[in-house]
Amino acid sequence: MKDFKWKDNILIFVLVLLIVCGVGYRLVSGWQAGKADYFTFQTDVGLTAEGGTIEDGRMKDSNEEGALEESKEPLVIHIVGAVKSPGVFTLLEGDRVLEAVEKAGGFSEDALRDAVNLAARIYDGQQIYIPREGEEIPPALLQGNQTQKININTATQSDLETLPGIGPAKAGAIIQDREKNGPFKSVEEITRVTGIGEKTLEGIREFITI
Repeated sequence: MKDFKWKDNILIFVLVLLIVCGVGYRLVSGWQAGKADYFTFQTDVGLTAEGGTIEDGRMKDSNEEGALEESKEPLVIHIVGAVKSPGVFTLLEGDRVLEAVEKAGGFSEDALRDAVNLAARIYDGQQIYIPREGEEIPPALLQGNQTQKININTATQSDLETLPGIGPAKAGAIIQDREKNGPFKSVEEITRVTGIGEKTLEGIREFITI
C-alpha cells in the first residue's frame, strides 16, 4: 500500500514539474516574441541602431544623402528682376528655377510669377529674369528662363529635334554617331556628325551642352 502511494506521489510530482516547465517556456517565448515585435516596429518606422533609416526596403546610412549632394556638380546662375535679393548664386545640378528664386530671397511683391517656369531645371551660367507686373519684357531677357540647354550626349530624338536647324534626320545622325564613336567631349565635336557643319553648330551652340 505504501509503495503504491509513493509511486502515485512521484507521478504527481512529475506532472507538476512538466506543467511548471511548460508555463515557464510559454512565458519566455512570449517575452522574446514581444521583444522581436518591438524591434520590427522600430525598423518599420525607419529607425536603426546605427542611426540610419530604412528606405525602399533597405538601410540607408544617414551620411549617404550628404555624399549624394557632394557628388552633384555646382551650378552658378545669375538671377535678376523682381526678387528680393538679386545676384549670383551657386546651386546644384538638378536644381530648378524655384530653388534659384528661394536663394534670391523669394519673389518681390510686384513679381509677375506666371511668366516664369519654376519647374525648369537650371544650367551653369544661366541668367534668370523675373519680370514685374505691367512691364514690357524683351524676349531676349526671358530666353534664359525658358530654355534649358540640351545635353547632346544624353538627349533623345525628340529633344534634339527642338534645336534650330535639327530635323529628324540630323537628330538620328547625332544619336547614331555617339552610339558608334562614344560621347562628345565638347560641343564642337558635334561637327563630326555627317550633315552638321560649323554653320549649324553656330546656330545651336547656345542651346547645347555636354
